[in-house]
Amino acid sequence: MTRGFDRLPRRLRTCRRGRTRNGRGHASCIVLGRGEDENKVHERLSVAAGVPGFIGFAVGRTAFWDPLVNWRAGKITREAAAGEIARRYRNFAATFEAARAARKAPAS
Repeated sequence: MTRGFDRLPRRLRTCRRGRTRNGRGHASCIVLGRGEDENKVHERLSVAAGVPGFIGFAVGRTAFWDPLVNWRAGKITREAAAGEIARRYRNFAATFEAARAARKAPAS
């Protein structure tokens, strides 16, 4: 796991190093959202997906925190909260998958 990409070169080296030590070429890394705002998480996902070794992400708080706070405060319905959480997660997945596809695409 890498916690964030505020220090991007270091995080990339960490993942690369983890995959090359002691025959762990099969080891993988994931990006953590750490409760950051959506734009920051999209940026991190775009970068990480383009790097071999990153296979996914865990962005729970970023996806669900605000919708749950609003639901608990009675500002939105349960269905609206669930819909917003789903929308956010789908967007994160789309960002990651688009960057991954761009990395795998042959150079033109």
